[in-house]
Amino acid sequence: MKGGIKYLVVILIFCPLIVINGCSQAQSKDVTTAVVPTQQDLIAMMNMANDLGKKFGWEIDSKPPTIQTANLNLSIWKDPLGVGPIWQFNEVLSSSIGLPFKDLVGKSVEIWAYPVSKPGNELKIVRYLCLVVYNSKVHGAWIADGGPNNVPGFPLDEKIPADFKNFALWLHQAKWIVDDEEPLKSLVGKDAPAVIKEFYNKGITGNIESAELMITPMGRTIGNNIDPKSYWKAYFQELTNITVKSIDPVNSVAKTGSDLAVLSADNIAFVHPTFDSKTYSVRFSNSKQIFVTVVKESSQDPWMIQSISKTP
Repeated sequence: MKGGIKYLVVILIFCPLIVINGCSQAQSKDVTTAVVPTQQDLIAMMNMANDLGKKFGWEIDSKPPTIQTANLNLSIWKDPLGVGPIWQFNEVLSSSIGLPFKDLVGKSVEIWAYPVSKPGNELKIVRYLCLVVYNSKVHGAWIADGGPNNVPGFPLDEKIPADFKNFALWLHQAKWIVDDEEPLKSLVGKDAPAVIKEFYNKGITGNIESAELMITPMGRTIGNNIDPKSYWKAYFQELTNITVKSIDPVNSVAKTGSDLAVLSADNIAFVHPTFDSKTYSVRFSNSKQIFVTVVKESSQDPWMIQSISKTP
């Protein structure tokens, strides 16, 4: 694929220290049982998926789709600690190609995910066309990168939606970042190591919701149908009686501004347009080491946790 088109992506947060039993078992409350469609439904939906894919240059794979029901009740849609930011993010992506689905909030919908690729892509990178289906009609659509449940996605036309031209402004207007209230209010003006230390202090001492609000809104959701609240509870339980011993900068990967663009294998730039980004090596009292990347969404915002990993 040519042209170096830019769109949004977020680095998801992985279990960084040891395998947490709750990570793989805490299913997100917005996703319920798989759907068993009739052959007639499969054919009809495949035709709709093909038509939509061809319109934007995507080729549908011959493999069957992954189908699940999702609960879009208002509490889930607005929950800053759950999957609310991801659902609203993907709704903007869908709206940008003329398929808004806000009117489905309060209803149970189906998510059909078809493997897709771009014709001529030598690397054959498989992505997924995700369709929001209600009453056998397509009401929403976006592309998910890496798997049918990976979040967030990007638009079918691969263009940044107008609402995301100033991504930090969207995060504030949607109330996903509220830095005039705690816990973010007291973080404004603090340096990045102090924010990282406060994040772990809050989580380890049981203030898990406050710790989660210190994570960037798009990074709070782990993906793969995992309930964020259960995940972070399990994550911090694994750190009981453990303290942060040192926080040191990893200068080789600290980047700002346009340098944050990372070129993917098929020549598309993935961009999360943060104002600034830094990565730190964090060591704990049990001798474990992880790497934490923090970002500022805008110059006025505090540092927030973006990603946690075993490697920088």
